[in-house]
Amino acid sequence: MAPVQGMQLTGQAPSSAKTSPQSKSQKVANPLNDLLDEAQREIDKNNFEAAIAPLQKVIAEQPAFAFAHFQLAYVFTALKRPGDARAEYERTLAIEPKMSGAHLNLGILLLDTDALAALTPLGKAVELLPSQSRPRFLLGVAEERTGSLAKAAECFESAVRLDPRDVETLLHLGNLYLQLERPGDAEAKFRSSLELQANEPRALSGLARSLDAQKKPEAADAYGKYLAVQPSDAAARARLIRLLMDAQQYDSALVQLDLANSGKVSLESLKLRADIQIAQKKWDDSIVTLRQAIVLAPDDAQRQADGFRHRANLPEHGALTQAQPAFVPAHARAKPARQNANPAIEFRFHRRGLARGHSR
Repeated sequence: MAPVQGMQLTGQAPSSAKTSPQSKSQKVANPLNDLLDEAQREIDKNNFEAAIAPLQKVIAEQPAFAFAHFQLAYVFTALKRPGDARAEYERTLAIEPKMSGAHLNLGILLLDTDALAALTPLGKAVELLPSQSRPRFLLGVAEERTGSLAKAAECFESAVRLDPRDVETLLHLGNLYLQLERPGDAEAKFRSSLELQANEPRALSGLARSLDAQKKPEAADAYGKYLAVQPSDAAARARLIRLLMDAQQYDSALVQLDLANSGKVSLESLKLRADIQIAQKKWDDSIVTLRQAIVLAPDDAQRQADGFRHRANLPEHGALTQAQPAFVPAHARAKPARQNANPAIEFRFHRRGLARGHSR
């Protein structure tokens, strides 16, 4: 995502001189101040290309002026020129090694493309900004992306201690605890998130998964609450159906299966339906379902028939055997249906809190 004024990176100079990081000792001659003001006006209008020339003029006159390099780095970031932005942040830090905003912005810049390289500037930002939670959160993301899950947990935990109401950090920590097979700790973090944002889908999903991992009976109810706000999550609904079947709540499982189908029939949904009907000993209904499955997967016919008999625990049950003749002719005259792969789950890291006035 290209940075715009609403996503202004921490350390970017505001238009007000009162809050500018520029110190009195850094002030330059009036013509250069005018150029800085011109560049800032263009940045405020998101006209980043127009801000390049005045900033380059300032740098030409004052090559050791760290703030001008910093501003130019921000502009290059907004213009999706990461190579140029990185070079300018590094020039900034060569001049002013303790500029926390430059370390933080450089870490953010590297986070999506080179998480390992992002560790150093983000670690320095944590050192220079010990009372702020955001640098610790970002360092945790970098550690997580490089596979250092224990270190990531430490970063998120310290960020939560500094700001226990940061839902984004609580969610990251909860998901990380699930990866570390600490579902009880994950449950606590997801519940804390829901106390702050009652219908947060990620928190509802995380709570359901953490309860499920602990085999707690309230997991089914938690999945139901999550699906009420995120009804299109097919994997969560399939898991809920299985939990309802395990609890012998077959009618509720069929309701969820109907919701999952939304008018469309798939081989997997037919398998689930047949399993439920067999568990309910509704043999005639199961035969109808099996014959529907034949149409979708005729090449798999014999295996499906044997599989359903096995799940029914009835080796040669008459009602199920009646379904088998229907498999043979269908198998002989139809070609196998190609099954689509499950859709990939995309993880997005949302850079919340990087806008002006939202840095921690």
